Amino acid sequence: MKLKAIKLEKERRLTKHGSYSLALTAVVIAAAVVVNLIVSELPSKYTQIDLTSAQLSVLTEQSEELLDSLTEDITIYYVVQDSNRDTNVSRLLERYAGASGHIKLVEKDPVRYPKFTAQYTDASLTENSVIIECGEQSRVINYEDMYESEFDYEYYSYEMTGFDAEGQITSAIAALSSGNLPKVYMLTGHNEMTVGTSLQSSIEKENVETAELNLISEERVPEDADAVMILSPQLDLTDAETQKLFRYLKTGGRAVIVTDYTDVEMPNLESVLEYYGMEKAEGVVLESDNGHYVQVPYYLLPEVESTEISEDLTGSYVLLAAAQGLTVSDDTGDVSLGTVLDELEIADDAAEEEAGMEEETDAAESSSEGETETAETRVAVFTSSSLLDESANQMVSGGNYRLFVNTVSWLCGNETTVSIPVKNISAEYLMVPAASASFWSIVMIGIIPAGFLLTGLYTWLKRRRQ
Repeated sequence: MKLKAIKLEKERRLTKHGSYSLALTAVVIAAAVVVNLIVSELPSKYTQIDLTSAQLSVLTEQSEELLDSLTEDITIYYVVQDSNRDTNVSRLLERYAGASGHIKLVEKDPVRYPKFTAQYTDASLTENSVIIECGEQSRVINYEDMYESEFDYEYYSYEMTGFDAEGQITSAIAALSSGNLPKVYMLTGHNEMTVGTSLQSSIEKENVETAELNLISEERVPEDADAVMILSPQLDLTDAETQKLFRYLKTGGRAVIVTDYTDVEMPNLESVLEYYGMEKAEGVVLESDNGHYVQVPYYLLPEVESTEISEDLTGSYVLLAAAQGLTVSDDTGDVSLGTVLDELEIADDAAEEEAGMEEETDAAESSSEGETETAETRVAVFTSSSLLDESANQMVSGGNYRLFVNTVSWLCGNETTVSIPVKNISAEYLMVPAASASFWSIVMIGIIPAGFLLTGLYTWLKRRRQ
């Protein structure tokens, strides 16, 4: 009987401990479920860590500021099958959804919904493409456009060099939430430089539309023009074109003019520069300070003054090759390679007669009654087309394009500025001025080896004397 009682007591204790263990296990499981539910509701930036060097799935400060300011509801449709998702794109979209209550992320499987994309575009979209919708407006971002690639001539294949999904998505959200986009016309008919695909994409990311303009066939600069581009013309403007350009600028027009050194006389184009107090110097600029050029004295690394346009270029380089000097009447006599003018221009009959034009605007009517009307004219001038060259831009890690695109945005008065650079997923170029290259060559080839040699010689002599 005694042994039976001991056995029953032992079983009772085991049952009691088992009950405690079962209850504790249930509590732990319930707590884990609750924690998982809470964590699942947190924004992905708190639950996912991006270990890539370029922070591919991390939103930049500019994107976060835009998302914080949203007042319109935005729906992002992610066209993808679960088994084919791109991790970089998927995680980035989750960051957008978690950054604003106005962003809704919806995945659409193209197999289950084969006709879904047809209501937004006639083109066939690759999986991992994105459609952004705001009200009745939408914008399509094809997956193929999210990555940049370059042809590798050593291996004769294309290599992925950049990830541009954030720049394009943020730009699309900014455009859809801001309404009408500014429009810039590119002058044609004078063998102008064409805008490359990469630069065109950068301009579009600023939410600026572009179109061509032939002032020979057009009566005037279109009324919807927010600015005009004149990009390294190889022939001069005609008298009629010059009059039309003056007519536009004198009534508050905006223009960016890029010139190159040439032996072709261009009196009409130069008359536009001279009217606004600018004059090109003869020849090209050679730099004697080896801290401001790279490789050769005409591959210039000019100082970029801190302005509204260049505030995000601090610490960056701009490369201008074979640039002409530019003197500005308001300056101290120094030679520039580029300048901007921002002034109130009086639109009156006298100014138009000086340009040889007949004005038909309200400004002329008011001036006939003894009144004048003012308008803000903005003109930007750069004296080397290498500012627009893709290889030169790569040598300064995108500094050239940022300066030009910022200038275009400033001309348009674009308040919704998006200048998110492509995230580099390849080797970056290291820009070293000639002075620094010489200094580090001396240090690495001369001073450091000499230091090791002297240290070894001293150690050998000291041990020999002991």
